[in-house]
Amino acid sequence: VRACIESLYRHKQQFDLYVWDNGSDDETRRYLESVQHSNFHLHRSESNDGFIVPNNRSVALGKSPYVVLLNSDTVVSQGWDR
Repeated sequence: VRACIESLYRHKQQFDLYVWDNGSDDETRRYLESVQHSNFHLHRSESNDGFIVPNNRSVALGKSPYVVLLNSDTVVSQGWDR
């Protein structure tokens, strides 16, 4: 999760990041709660709600006409969004 988020902030400038913490372990939860960016939006489920429900909820929170869904093990590189 950390590598994914850090790679997004390294290789993208204007975006909103909606993270749905799907009942993660304590270490991941602490990390997510420590992220300090004005465009970082954290939502949490105490249990694992599966794959589709959190994605649909996260998409509904955004205001952009463009949405990119990434798994937590994704690491992006320069030009990934072109």
